[in-house]
Amino acid sequence: MKTCTTCCLPETQDSIRFDLDGVCTVCNQIKVKKEKIDWKKRREMLDQLCERFRGKSAYDCVVPFSGGKDSTYTLWYLVKEMKMKPLVVSFDHGFYRP
Repeated sequence: MKTCTTCCLPETQDSIRFDLDGVCTVCNQIKVKKEKIDWKKRREMLDQLCERFRGKSAYDCVVPFSGGKDSTYTLWYLVKEMKMKPLVVSFDHGFYRP
């Protein structure tokens, strides 16, 4: 079985691919996030965007919410850290628990 030369993730992982050096897509994505994204500048851009819309109407933004970890963290971050008042929207795709 083929595994990543960096993290040992196996080829049985959903949608995994390996580059010519045997490094998986997950490891390559982490490398891009660490080396190629200016996180300080991205935070400044988010601050400007939030400031532009904060307090202008009943809701400051719309947050699509699935209940998973990504949308939960996004919602928490916007409310607690960015002091935004979001309209939270979810769509019943037929997989919600009763």
